[in-house]
Amino acid sequence: MKVVEDTDAVLVLEHRPLRMAVVLNAAGAAVALTAGLAEGAQPGRLIGIVCGLGLVALAWWAFPLTRTVFHRAEGLFVHEERRLTGKRLTPRPLDSILGARVEATWSDSSRQTRLVLDTSDGPLPLECTSGNGNRLGVESTVNDWLTRPV
Repeated sequence: MKVVEDTDAVLVLEHRPLRMAVVLNAAGAAVALTAGLAEGAQPGRLIGIVCGLGLVALAWWAFPLTRTVFHRAEGLFVHEERRLTGKRLTPRPLDSILGARVEATWSDSSRQTRLVLDTSDGPLPLECTSGNGNRLGVESTVNDWLTRPV
C-alpha cells in the first residue's frame, strides 16, 4: 500500500499486488493447460485442471488492485477494488472514519500486517490480504490527513 497523492483536498492510496497475482495466474494457467493437454487417465487430468483453476481463483479473490480516494470537498471517500471481472466501489461519508490503524497477525516466524479504516459501521480493510511490508507510514499519513485543518 502506498500514498499516490497527498494534497489538502485529496488523499489517494493504492495497493497493487501485481507480482503475486501474475505468478498465481501464470502457475494456475500452466497447471490447467498442462493437465488438459496431457495424455493418460481422465481423473488425473481432471485433478490437475481443478488445481490450476483453483490457483487462478485464489489470485482473483486474494489479490485485487485497490484504490482508496478521500475527497475533502465532497465529504466522502471511495474504496475501489478492481478484479478481472470488474470493479466494486464502496463510497462512504468522510465523517464516518474514526481513524486508520495497522492490523497485525503473528505466526511462529513472521508478522503480517494490513491497513484498516475504523469507521462508524465497523472496520474496513483497505487490503484483502496481509503482507510483511511496513504500513505505519501510510497509517500516519491517513490519520494526519483526516485531522489536518482545512
